[in-house]
Amino acid sequence: DYQSKENLDIFVCIHGGSYFRGDRYDMNDLYLDMVKNHGVAVATMDYRLVSPTNNFFLKEMFEDVCSAVDKIASVCNENDLKIDKAALMGFSAGGHFALLYSYTMIEKCPFDLVFCVDYVGPADLTDEAFLAKTEEKRFEQLGKLFKKRLGVKDIKDAIPYFKEYSPIEYVTPSIIPTICAYGMKDEI
Repeated sequence: DYQSKENLDIFVCIHGGSYFRGDRYDMNDLYLDMVKNHGVAVATMDYRLVSPTNNFFLKEMFEDVCSAVDKIASVCNENDLKIDKAALMGFSAGGHFALLYSYTMIEKCPFDLVFCVDYVGPADLTDEAFLAKTEEKRFEQLGKLFKKRLGVKDIKDAIPYFKEYSPIEYVTPSIIPTICAYGMKDEI
């Protein structure tokens, strides 16, 4: 509960998990710190994950993110929370979706979205480093699912699909301010 329901700033957060795991509670300690120590509202979301038992992929996941942002705005309105400014923040796969939403949906966003934060999320899904991850042992199952979903034998044959969901394709001089955080040895 917030001391004032007027002029709140909100972080809308998207969890990571390499597209096949994770949920909105993964970073609860961080979110609670943001609320308690920085006076911002925080909303989190889930989205459908890739698994061997479904046919979901980037399109459906991104649709979930878009729907969740709209739902969060609706809940704020229903509870008379007057949101002043908003930021979208994501981690890993969630960082990817935060960038994609911020660059493609800004005109449709129900909030005054003023910046985006991407923690280690891929910005270019056609990059060799990203494509190579799908062949690594720890992502081997995910790589197989990607290929199956997209009906390709070689992941490079899926570049046209990946290009459509690559935030870098939508970078213009007028995009909102963006903070990207990566590790020194991060190939993505």
